[in-house]
Amino acid sequence: MDQDSINAQLEPTHSRRFLIGVLLIIISLVMGKLVPLIYLVKPSKLSLIINGSVYAFSWLILFVGVYLCGREGLATAERLYYDFQRKSINQVKTHTKKGYNHIKKRTKHSYSHVKTSVNKFAKHKK
Repeated sequence: MDQDSINAQLEPTHSRRFLIGVLLIIISLVMGKLVPLIYLVKPSKLSLIINGSVYAFSWLILFVGVYLCGREGLATAERLYYDFQRKSINQVKTHTKKGYNHIKKRTKHSYSHVKTSVNKFAKHKK
């Protein structure tokens, strides 16, 4: 391997701006979920005002994160969504085929069992 191919493998696939945006989005989501929990632990008027301010600030952080992700973030989100959707559809198809084959096998088994029972009954009746 030459040095250029090694460097190409080590380079990140996303820009620094994108990664900072993702980090801000994650921080925003965590803040948005933790703020109401803090109010439940110690409810007071001051706590309500502080928590409301932090919650509003978390929305600001979210919008800045989305802005920093930009088109790269949109393309990544679309790719992940379509990959997830494709995998989900393939899993449904696979499980549907497995279910169909299982029912088909059980039906054949049940049919042969009924046929054997009917034949035994017919022989016994004669």
